[in-house]
Amino acid sequence: MTVHIVNLKRGDIATIVEYYHKAESEEDGYSLEGFDLRQVTIEVAASQIIPVVQ
Repeated sequence: MTVHIVNLKRGDIATIVEYYHKAESEEDGYSLEGFDLRQVTIEVAASQIIPVVQ
């Protein structure tokens, strides 16, 4: 398994590819793809995602 260090910054755009429902006491999570590195998927907490305003 290869581990990539991804330095995300505000304004980076990704696609949600998977949703992880957690118990009430934990925050839901998501898998994201679509950064400058191809075939890299990262997992983030729901609070780390900012919607793109159209």
